[in-house]
Amino acid sequence: VLRSLQAVTKPEEKGAVEQVRKEVENMPDDMSPADISRQADSFVGSAIVKNWHPEKGRYKVARDLAKGLVGEGDLILRDEELLPAKALGNLLLTLRNSMNSVFVETKESETPLFLYQLHRIWRDLLIESTHLKSPAATECVWTCGLTDAGLHNMFFSDGKLWLFDLGKPNRQPLPAFLTKFLMSFFHALGMQDTPDGSTWVNRFQKSQAKGMLELTAQTKELLPIAHEAYSIALDRLINEMFDGEDAVRELLVKYTILQILSDASFCLQKWQIKGGGAPTYGEGNHNRGLEKWLWRALWDIYVATDVMSTYAPDIYVSSDIMKTCEPYVSSSDLSSMDSN
Repeated sequence: VLRSLQAVTKPEEKGAVEQVRKEVENMPDDMSPADISRQADSFVGSAIVKNWHPEKGRYKVARDLAKGLVGEGDLILRDEELLPAKALGNLLLTLRNSMNSVFVETKESETPLFLYQLHRIWRDLLIESTHLKSPAATECVWTCGLTDAGLHNMFFSDGKLWLFDLGKPNRQPLPAFLTKFLMSFFHALGMQDTPDGSTWVNRFQKSQAKGMLELTAQTKELLPIAHEAYSIALDRLINEMFDGEDAVRELLVKYTILQILSDASFCLQKWQIKGGGAPTYGEGNHNRGLEKWLWRALWDIYVATDVMSTYAPDIYVSSDIMKTCEPYVSSSDLSSMDSN
C-alpha cells in the first residue's frame, strides 16, 4: 500500500518539507497551535489543531470534562459509570499519583503525565518531522482518502486487502500517514465487540486482592501479542521504508502515543454527546450503556502509558510539573466503588 501511494504521487505533490521547515523556524515563541497553517498541520497527520487547539482541542476537552468525572461539576453518573469515571478523573487530573494508584501490576515509575505535558510537544513534532534524513520520511504521498487506515478498518478476503473509512484525500509524509495504522495494534483491543455484539469487551476488572483495577486474563494474554506485532511492523517499516533511521522510529512511537491519547479524549466527548453525565428521564433513555466509552478511554490511557514505558520511557518526563499537583482521587476511593 505504501509503495503504491508513492507510485501514484506526482513529483510536484511530494514537496512540502522546506515550506513547513521555514514556517517552523519563523514561529514566535507565543504562537498558538490554532494558528499554524493547514499544510504544517497535515505534515504531522493533522494532529495539532485537532488535539492542541486552546479552546476546542481534544486534550483540553478531556481535562475539562475530567473535573466532572470526580464530582467537580454537574455531571450525573450512573452506578455502572462510577468506577471508570473516578479512575479516569484520577489519571487525568493527577500528576503525583502513578499508574499503580489505579491499576495493579504497573511499574512504580509509570505516571500519566500526558495531558499536562503536551502543551508544547506539538512544536517538537514539527521540528522532528521536518529534520528527518530519509527521503521517504519527508516526501509527501497522495493519501487517496485513506484517512484512518488502521487494522480496525482493514479486511482480508480472497487474497485481497479492503480498506475502509475513506475521507478527503490530502498530502502527508509516510510517518504521519502511518499514525492510525500503528496505534491500531493497541486501539483495536479497546473496541472489540462482545460475543453478542451489545458492547465492547471491558479490558479491566476489579482486583479482589487490592481493590484496584487490573487487566482481565484475556487481555494479559493479548497485550504482549499486540506489542510483538507492533514491534515487528515498526522494525520492518524502519528498515524497508526509512533507511533504518532511528529518528523516524522515535517519531512514529510519539505519533502512536499521542493518537491513542487523542482517542481517549474522543471517547469522553462521545460519551457526553450521547447523553453521558446528563439527567435520565425514565427507562430506555439514550444514555444507558454508555459506560463502555469510559472504559475504552481508560484503556487508551493505560495502553498509551504502557507503550511509552516500553518504547520511549523518557520522552515526556517532567519532574518539575509533578511537584506542583496534588491527587484528586486516592486508591482507597477507588476500592470503595463497585465495578460493573
